[in-house]
Amino acid sequence: MRRPLFYRIWILAPLITLTAVYPFSGYGANSSGARAALCKTIFTNTSGPSRSIPYAKASDAPDILMKNAVDLGHKIHNIAGKENRVPEAELQALAEIYYQLNDYHSSAFVLKLIGRHDLAKNIESLTKISDPLSVTDFNIARDTKPSQTPQQLSEFFRIHGGWIKEFLALGRQDLAQAVALRVANKYLIEAQPMQAIWSLRKVGLHEKAQEIEMQINDFLRNSTDFTNDSLAGGTTEGKQLLRFGNGIRAVFRSFHPYAPVVAYGIDRLLELNIAPLAIPYELGGVKGTLQIHMNGIVKGGNNFKEERYTREDIFTLDYLLQDKDRHGDNWGTIPGGGNVVYDFSHSVIPGYPRYFEIPTKSGLLNGMTVSPEIADKVREKITPKNLEDTIEDVPKKKEFIAFIMLQKKKYLKSMTED
Repeated sequence: MRRPLFYRIWILAPLITLTAVYPFSGYGANSSGARAALCKTIFTNTSGPSRSIPYAKASDAPDILMKNAVDLGHKIHNIAGKENRVPEAELQALAEIYYQLNDYHSSAFVLKLIGRHDLAKNIESLTKISDPLSVTDFNIARDTKPSQTPQQLSEFFRIHGGWIKEFLALGRQDLAQAVALRVANKYLIEAQPMQAIWSLRKVGLHEKAQEIEMQINDFLRNSTDFTNDSLAGGTTEGKQLLRFGNGIRAVFRSFHPYAPVVAYGIDRLLELNIAPLAIPYELGGVKGTLQIHMNGIVKGGNNFKEERYTREDIFTLDYLLQDKDRHGDNWGTIPGGGNVVYDFSHSVIPGYPRYFEIPTKSGLLNGMTVSPEIADKVREKITPKNLEDTIEDVPKKKEFIAFIMLQKKKYLKSMTED
């Protein structure tokens, strides 16, 4: 029987190629002399980078090349943001560095970003690699999975997240989508599917994001290859951390279990991209919720249950759910940008809601207001039908929906008061 695509992604994880700001060797068996000859064949007589830009030389040591790659990565981000242009010369220089490091996929990928398909084609032909942009199933073969430190991974996501942001600001959705595909591929290799989905959604690749989401959902429901341990922390009881054989981790909750499922449904409708996927789940005969556990989260600094909100996306979700227990241990940020919230145990329980109100716009910290874009999404997308279609079947689902609709009215009213 043919396994679902999502399942195959993690089974084949050691065979998947990834792009890295900290490149790695091992793509081919070429000697340094052969690589230099190929590099000369590919990059000579082109409209290459200015000689003032650090670029690859055959004599450069790998650590020097790696440092130049990181420096160029940051420079590309800054140029795109401050000079309002696509830094083509710097990107070509980065492609040359990647090539000298045997990172042929990354080299060809960067060249295609700047329209140098001729050079990318030469690399693909001479090194026998697959098209670096044909990642429709995130399944590019590789002999071994490279190892990277958490710091290297964080740097990769931070730099490439910046590229996506600046390319979108420049109106180059095509470039943003190409980078997002590579970032999503990397997230999948690192068993971080939620970040992969959010990266794709942010650049408009909704069908691909939904495809992966369905595969994750199916995998969590059907996989029996996991170990589980009690999870300490907070006051929530009945938490278990499930570690799946392919590297994915998820948290099972039996206390007030269905709020994460409702939160994820609202998050999808509003495209906030802050609440991880959660499904109804039964573990050892106990009913509850299983929610994706995200790695690499930097804990938030604000204790919103005691201070006023400073994040409009978190505020919006918490207001609709009436969760007034958002503190530094249950929200944070992820490398590459973006917030994440992962505990809804104090949100609305039908028949026993915990209310909190915002009297006026000025009730937010430092005069922060919710953007018209988010308010419009609440107005247009939070409807009984959309909630019914998006939220999975959970006990008292109709009561959840009725309460959320009531909170929607209060939320929109508070946004129009002086």
